[in-house]
Formats: sequence, C-alpha cells, structure tokens
Amino acid sequence: MKEKTSKITRSILPLLILYILNYYIGKYGESSNGHVYLKYILITIIYCSVYIVINTKNKYLNILNIHRIRYYILAIIFIILVLFKIQGSSIGIWDDYYKDYGGQEIKTVYAGVPRDVRSDEWLVQTPIYLSQVTGEGTLSRINPNIRSDGQDIVVSAYSPALDITNIGKPFNWGFFFLDKERGLSWYWNLKLLGLFILSYEMALILGKRNKSIAVIGAMLITFASASQWWFSSIVDLIIFSQALVVSIYYYLRTSNVKLKIVNTLLFIIAGIGFVISLYPPIQVPLGYLTLIFLVFIVLKNKHKIKRKDITIFLISVILIFAVIGYFVYTAMDALTLLSSTVYPGARVELGGSRDFASIGNYLFGWLLPYKDVPYANSSELSGYISLLPVVIILFFFRNRKDRNNKLIIAVVVFMLIMCSFTLFKYPEFLAKITLFSYVPESRMRITLGLAGTYLICLLLPNLLEKKNKTSMAIIVTVVSLGILFIPLYKSQAYEYLGAGGTIMAIILFAILIYYIVKGYVKEMVPFVVVFMLITGFFVNPVCSGVAPIYEKEVSKAITRINEVDSGKWAAVDSLVGGEFLNANGVEVFNSAHHYPDLNMWQSLDENNEYENVYNRFAHIIVEITEKENSFELAQNDVVKVNININELDKTGIKYFMSGNDLSEFNKDGETIFEELYFNTIDNVYIYEYVS
Repeated sequence: MKEKTSKITRSILPLLILYILNYYIGKYGESSNGHVYLKYILITIIYCSVYIVINTKNKYLNILNIHRIRYYILAIIFIILVLFKIQGSSIGIWDDYYKDYGGQEIKTVYAGVPRDVRSDEWLVQTPIYLSQVTGEGTLSRINPNIRSDGQDIVVSAYSPALDITNIGKPFNWGFFFLDKERGLSWYWNLKLLGLFILSYEMALILGKRNKSIAVIGAMLITFASASQWWFSSIVDLIIFSQALVVSIYYYLRTSNVKLKIVNTLLFIIAGIGFVISLYPPIQVPLGYLTLIFLVFIVLKNKHKIKRKDITIFLISVILIFAVIGYFVYTAMDALTLLSSTVYPGARVELGGSRDFASIGNYLFGWLLPYKDVPYANSSELSGYISLLPVVIILFFFRNRKDRNNKLIIAVVVFMLIMCSFTLFKYPEFLAKITLFSYVPESRMRITLGLAGTYLICLLLPNLLEKKNKTSMAIIVTVVSLGILFIPLYKSQAYEYLGAGGTIMAIILFAILIYYIVKGYVKEMVPFVVVFMLITGFFVNPVCSGVAPIYEKEVSKAITRINEVDSGKWAAVDSLVGGEFLNANGVEVFNSAHHYPDLNMWQSLDENNEYENVYNRFAHIIVEITEKENSFELAQNDVVKVNININELDKTGIKYFMSGNDLSEFNKDGETIFEELYFNTIDNVYIYEYVS
C-alpha cells in the first residue's frame, strides 16, 4: 500500500509542478487572450496520455507498439503538415515592414509569434531559399540575382540547387518538385521530425534500448531552447551527426540487405551534409563528439564486421569525398573569398573568458519564449539541458562494470576538454591544431550542452539499475541545486528570472534531478515531454504559406515592373529591403552577401581605402549621396554603402525601392529618378534610374 501511494505521489507531483509553471509563464502575456486555460487542458491531456502509453500495459496503446510503427506515424504526420503548408518560419515579421495586403484579410500565424531576433532565418535564409524558386530563380547553383557576378548559394546557407551537392541536404528536396509554400513546409517539417526521430534513436542507443530514455532524450534535444532558437543553423549539423552514428549502428546490427542499403545511403547523405554545411563553430566540436561515438560503436561491433562491409564503407567514403571534392573545386573562388574576409574569416578564437556561469543558461531556457531578455539576445542565451556541472557528480554514481563505461568516460573527458577552452586561454598554436580557433566560446557551450544531454542518456540506465536510496537522492539534489543556483545570485540571469522565476526554476530542476538520481525514468517521461514542449514548442510560430512576402501590394508591383522590363534593383536606406527584393526573385544590388562582392566594391573604392570595411559577410545598406563614395561599418555584419549620385552607372542599378522621396535629386529640369509606384500605406516608392 505504501509503495502504491508513493508511486501515485511521484506520478502526480510533476503534473502539479507543470500547472504551477503554466500559471507562472501566463503572467507574461498568455493569460490575456485566454490561452492559459486551454494550456491547462492541453497539459493534462498530453501528460496523462504519455503516462498511459509509458506506464500501462494496454494491449494496443503502449510504447512498444508505437515504437514498432514510429516511422509510419512520422511519415503520416509529415505528409499532413506539408499538405497544409505548415511551417515555422518567422516571415510574418515582414508584416512589420510591408503591411498592405490590398484590403485582404490573410491569416498565416496560428500559434506562437514570429520572432524578430530570428533574423538569420526570416531575413537571410528564407529569402535566399525562396529566391531560388521565384521569378528568374531557376534553382541554379550560382544565383545571378545576388552580387554583381552571382553568388554560390551552396556556400551561402547550403540553399536549394539542382546540383549534386544537394544530395546532402534532403531538407531542400521539396523545393525541386513542390510549390514554394510546400517546399518551405517540407524543409521545416523534415528537419523537425528528422531531429526528433534521430534524437530518439541516439538516446535509444546510448540508453541501452530503453524506450522511455529514448523519449526523454528525443524531447531534451528536439525541443531544447538551443535547437529551436538556432533551428536554421545548428540543427542541420546535429541531424547529420546523429545520422552518421545511427546509420553505422543499425548497419552493423542488422543482416537484412534492404536495411543495410538504407543505412548506407543515410551514411552517405549525412557525411556529405555534415561537411558541406559550412559552420565550423559547431562542426569542429560536434565532429569530435561524433567521432567518439562512431569509434565506440565500431569497436563494440567489430566481430560483426565482414570484408564486404569494409568494402561498402570504403565505397561510401569515396562517394562522400567525391562530392566534397566536387564542391571544393567548383566553389574554390567563393571559399577563397570567404576565408580571406576580415569577418568571419580572420577570426581566431583562443577561449579563456571564464564565463563558466553561461553553461547554466539552460536553467532559464524555459522562460525565453515568454519573457524578453533585456541584456542579451535570446538565441545567444539558449542551451541544452545538460545539468552541467551536476552531471559530472552523477558520473560517479555509474556502474563501473557497465558495458558503456569506457564510452561514458570518453564523453566526460571530451566535455572537460571543452570546458577547459571556456576556462583557460589556449596558446594560438594549440587552438589551431585542435581547430578550436574556429569556435567561439558561445558555440562551444552549445556542443558542450548537447554532450551533457547525451551523457544523461548514458547514465540513466545505471541509475535505473542502482536504485539509490531516498536519503542519498535528497542529498545529491540539494547539493546540486546549490551548485547550480548559488552562482546565479545577483547575476544578470537572476535579475531576468526574478525571485519568482528563480524559485520556479529551482522547483523544476529539483524534481528533474531527484527523479534522475532515483532512476524514476518512467515517471520522468510525461514531465519531460510537457516541460520541453513548454520550453521549445512556442519559440517558432506555427504558420502556413508565404503570404507575408508574396501577397503584398509592394511585392506585386515589384514583380509587375520587372516582368515588363527586368533590371537590377536596390533598396535605399533599408537593412531589410534588399532581402525582400531578393525573395521576390529579382536581381538585387544589396541583399546579404555571404562573401564580399570585391569587383563591385573596388569599382566604388578605387584606392581600396575601405577594404577592411566591406571585406566581410555583410548585409548591405545603400544610401545615395552627393558626397564622395564611402563605406561605413554599422555592425560586424552590416555595411553601409554611400554612393555618389554621379557614380550610380557603375552599379548597374535600374530600379530603386525607397522609403524616401528620391525626386529631390531631380534638379534643373533633369529627371534622374522617375517614379513608377508609390504605396501610401507602406510609404514605399519605386523609381527607375533614367540618367
């Protein structure tokens, strides 16, 4: 009876804590629209449903049956989402800049809110992707609409292109045969569901095939604040990393020829994708972590490896390197320009800021979607629930005779190496030899957090088997909370959380740590599922279609004018206008340049006076002036180009989109700018340059 009461208590307590959490975050705007009450209902339904699936022995609705058909379930969900054009882009932010839908009432956002801070997605990535299938976009590898001599869009955000390199980017494949709306939906949903299922498989491998641990791992990774706030950049690499590990594991585990072929293809795709997704700050540390997992899987299964398996592996590696070699050869000019830039090419990271407290940013990641951070970018503060440094304490509770013991030690050692980079300044030669010179500490902490999540999955089977005493679990929990939260006192994080938020965080992590130490894995699952949905689901909006770009009156005017007489466009005095033009499929002077347009800039800067300003990845702002040409560095990645009106001919610009009246430059009866269009709602002019 006592045991039954205890089980009921530890099953209900997490649900009550989630109710308190929902009430707390409701203070930051959710309660005003009534959604907070709906969330109580949803929390209850999701929690109870997951609990039933995990903890009961229902003949049909149980974790084992769902596990068996998991790929069919995900395939059905994927098809439905793509059919209805559902995606998570923040392109709704364009409504803040161009509002005129021509009197139409168009709803695109159904849950959550578009995030201005996600500019890497809505301002850069999505416009480039859409430009490939809009207007003059032909899915060519070199997009002629960007820069004076075109831009390699595989180098630029690994964008969709009918090119062999896109074998490694299955998220892009929808753009090849679907309309742009469903192509974008394909991208978002394949990525989200792919991250979930591969995280599930990774946790299944690390957690000794325990399906409850697999669900916990999948949720901790997929809906981690880092995964959702950095969805357009780091998630690709995590998926490719996981796919490499999972494909090798299942290839060696099965004797089924068809499954071996599937896993070989997955390995090839992931290998190509991991290398060509050019983002060294994540690639370097994640590459090391991936290698650790691969080595241990191969060593553990070496008795299963036959000569034909080695042959297949070598052929796969040759194919991967063949595609990578083709990419490097065809992108050499772009890669040379990129590596020679002042930013980010010349950056050398040595570590040693000793900002160790930032490793604990995951303590308030659950609050980021609901409360703005006054002192930093929400994306920069996101992370994975690694339980660092507490997870190192849990490391000593492991069973040293466990078959994964050496892997656990290897992961911990690598985590300590990553920690050392944040604590101590490396000599430059050591930073370069290890390739850590490419890794800012903020990005190192992302991989460190992910490794911590993997370590939790590795340790949970040990803790489940060990069944620590309640007194020991309480002591570890209290000590852990002290280690985690005492450093927060009087910090910026504490000011952000406030007293109430800090208490809420303490309660959340107290229950999480206690249940981990006690090995209450099944009771943890519904709590983790709901908690991670609260943390990550509302970071990106749930929306449908691409109306915020293509249904605007300004957009229609751009298309109409360009169809009559095409030419190069520029957005004047605007950081975002160039990307809007780019998304509309016209040739544009000042969209985001992933590597510098040196031919153009040097024609405007004949003495190379401003080379350190424009030799970088940059958003380009154009201003027309009667003064001499000049360049200004507004931010590390924002360059303002002041072009003398008498030198506009050098740029080849035919059309100007502006929020200002350019007719002031028409003097002495001479027409320099002819007005073609004016939108009174958006205050947008379109001019043709005629002189």
